[in-house]
Amino acid sequence: MEFVRLIKKGILKKVDEKPLNNIIINTGFYIINKSLFKYIPKGRFFHITDLISKAQSKKK
Repeated sequence: MEFVRLIKKGILKKVDEKPLNNIIINTGFYIINKSLFKYIPKGRFFHITDLISKAQSKKK
């Protein structure tokens, strides 16, 4: 990505103030009831899928 273009020896030719970038981003988030926090182990990584399975097994 080039935002500033220079001619030779640092002479400014062009500035792209708001360049167009096509970037694919995949993101997601979960909203859970605070009553489910007790099923998340403290101090270690825990997958959301594991939380869902645990909640299902507890009929939550």
